[in-house]
Amino acid sequence: MVDVAVIGAGAAGLAAARALEGSGLSVAILEAAGRIGGRAFTDTASFAQPWDLGCHWMHSALDNPFVAIADRLGFSYRRSTQHYIRKLHLGTRWADEGERDAAARAVEAAFEAIAAAGLAGRDIPASEVIPDAGPWNRLVRHWIALMTAATPQDVSTLDFAQYHDGGENWPVVEGYGALVAAQASGLKVTLNCPVHTVDWSGAGVRLSTAKGDVTARAVIVAVSTDVMAKGHLRFAPALPPELAEAMAALPLGVSEKVAFGFDRDVFGFSERAGINTIDLTRPDRPPVNFQIIPGARPLAIAHLGGASGR
Repeated sequence: MVDVAVIGAGAAGLAAARALEGSGLSVAILEAAGRIGGRAFTDTASFAQPWDLGCHWMHSALDNPFVAIADRLGFSYRRSTQHYIRKLHLGTRWADEGERDAAARAVEAAFEAIAAAGLAGRDIPASEVIPDAGPWNRLVRHWIALMTAATPQDVSTLDFAQYHDGGENWPVVEGYGALVAAQASGLKVTLNCPVHTVDWSGAGVRLSTAKGDVTARAVIVAVSTDVMAKGHLRFAPALPPELAEAMAALPLGVSEKVAFGFDRDVFGFSERAGINTIDLTRPDRPPVNFQIIPGARPLAIAHLGGASGR
C-alpha cells in the first residue's frame, strides 16, 4: 500500500506527486498512456527539429511555475516576441500594412468587447457582443477560437474576463512537452496502466487497473473532465450526481495543430513568424494561423480551434 495514488501523469498529476513526495509520503502515479506529459507532448522523431503537438508557450510567464522548472532543468526559452515576424495572407496575395493593421484592430476590438461584457458581470455568449468587422469577421471568430478552443457562441463572456493573461508568452525551444516529461525524473510512474475502477467504499481506496489492483490511503484524480464524463473511470460508490453533472457540463475545448516539414528553406525568414490566412474570395474556407519555425528545414505549424479544429 502507498500513501497516495495519483491517476494521470500530466502536469497536474506530476505536480501533485512531487509535492506529496516532498512531504514524505509514498506515491504511485498511474498513467493510461505509454508516455508522460498528458496534453504536453513534444515530437522529436518526425522532423529535423522538435515540435509540440500540445502546449508550446509558457503563458503568463512571470507567474508560470514552469519557468523556474525550465531554469532548473536547463531548458531554453524565448523571453520575447519582439523579433517575431507577423504577416497576413488574403488567399491570393499578401496583405499590405494597412490591411494588416485593420485586421489586428478588428481582432483586438472583439477581445475588448468580450472582456468588457464579462467585467460588467454579463454571462452571455461572446458571439452576442462581437462588433461587426466586415471582411475580417471570419478572422475574428478564428482568433477567438484559437484563444479559447471554442466557437464564440460557446464562450462565456464572464469566464473570458476572469482569465488572467500576463501577456508574456515564452515558447520552450526544446519543447514544452519535453519539459513536462523531464520534470517527472525520479517519480515512480507506471505507464500503459489505465485505471478502470476507484473503490472508495472503505477506509482507503482500491484501484482496479490494467496491471492489477493498487491500494492506497488516498487517491488524487488528475485526468481530464472528458475522461470522467465519458465514464472511462468508474467510481464505487458513484460520485455525487452534482459532481458528475459538473464534469459533463465542462467538456474540453478543441485545439488542433498540424505540422508541415520542408526539406529546404521555402520561407526565407530569419526569425520565427506568425502568418494569418483568410481567403477573402472564398468565404467557405476557414482561416488558418501558421507558426513558422525557420531554418534549413523549416516547419509550418497550422493552428485551428473550435469548430474548425474539430
